[in-house]
Amino acid sequence: MTEEIINETAIVPDLLAGDRLDRVAAELFPDYSRVRLQGWIRDGDLLVDGRAAKPRHRLLGRETLRLRARQESLAGNDWVPESLELDIVFEDEDLLVIN
Repeated sequence: MTEEIINETAIVPDLLAGDRLDRVAAELFPDYSRVRLQGWIRDGDLLVDGRAAKPRHRLLGRETLRLRARQESLAGNDWVPESLELDIVFEDEDLLVIN
């Protein structure tokens, strides 16, 4: 596994004012899961106007969210597919049943 450094910034639009930080972060940083973002918020890797906040923190709008975190990446691994014998019980155009 390789480690990727994430460094992203976003401004909270007025449309999202009143929403929770974790929900807004998921909207503004769609490449990452909400659970992952919540972890980064708790770890202090996602800051609101330079300060740590809790995932449930309500935003006013126009705050700056700064995400600086490390993420393990599977890129660069030498994954090799393995040929497997499958016991196919039933197969048609819409369904595949494997024992």
